[in-house]
Amino acid sequence: MRVSQIRRDASVWPRKTLNPDRVSEFLTLYLDQGSSALPPIEVVREGKQRYLVAEGNHRLEAAREAQLETVEVVVLQPPDGLDAPGFCFERGLVSAARSALPLTRAEKHAAIRTLKESRPGLSDREIAALVGASHQTVGRVLRRSNGPDLGQDEASEDGGAVLETAHQAAVKLFLGLERVYAARGLGVWDAITHDHTAERLARVLEEAYGDDALDRATRFATWCEGAVALLQGRWS
Repeated sequence: MRVSQIRRDASVWPRKTLNPDRVSEFLTLYLDQGSSALPPIEVVREGKQRYLVAEGNHRLEAAREAQLETVEVVVLQPPDGLDAPGFCFERGLVSAARSALPLTRAEKHAAIRTLKESRPGLSDREIAALVGASHQTVGRVLRRSNGPDLGQDEASEDGGAVLETAHQAAVKLFLGLERVYAARGLGVWDAITHDHTAERLARVLEEAYGDDALDRATRFATWCEGAVALLQGRWS
């Protein structure tokens, strides 16, 4: 198929941007071995002699940079109930799940919101399977998307309001942690088995971050260890 017949649409691709290293790698292969150097690009017909990329955005960009006139393709037919853009988006998710270049956390979250808007009948577990996340993460992202956007409303041009908001959030966080710690003596079971603060925090982190909970907990622990070292140096 002629490269000029194929187009890519960033709005129906789950990745935010092309990866330059990946494009460069594919470009080298096309220049060295020709248009058959890589697997065929998967496309969907969207008009007379016009096709939309379903899988192979990096390959198409590399083919353009290599100034290839034609590339090998496979023309796919979307299933009933799914239009070409929706099929391309979901095909991109399937491809990303198999790729050595997985979706970033931000891309997964954006994909979750897109799927919920475009296919409201999908359950959290079905969305999780497509995106490659836990259903807890899907639920958390969707709950947050229904709430207020706290990251932009109070931002000033120089970013001062954002910094102040972050500082206030940090103060509230540690005051909240203090309340969690203070609650460790509540109940007969805690009185017998002592401190359950870590267990409570682990449950909260899992509820808040889903499959990213361990990564977040490790990051927070590193920050706290650094703060302890600084405080010890300051007050010793």
